Amino acid sequence: AGESPADKSGLEPGDVIIEIDGVKVTREEDVNVVVLDGEVGQTLELKVDRNGDILDLELTLEEPPVRRGRRQ
Repeated sequence: AGESPADKSGLEPGDVIIEIDGVKVTREEDVNVVVLDGEVGQTLELKVDRNGDILDLELTLEEPPVRRGRRQ
């Protein structure tokens, strides 16, 4: 742990992503779609609810890690 794109962006366990690039997030699947459709190196602007405080964070997409013994 420690160097994933989420870690680098400042996201913490318990943070709730409420907006990505100005688009409201209503379901976890919304986040997955944006991340999977994004391009490596693309920076996403996140609006996050952390214990009632609204924070603006930036997350830069990276290549997914290669998993041993599994094909992508």
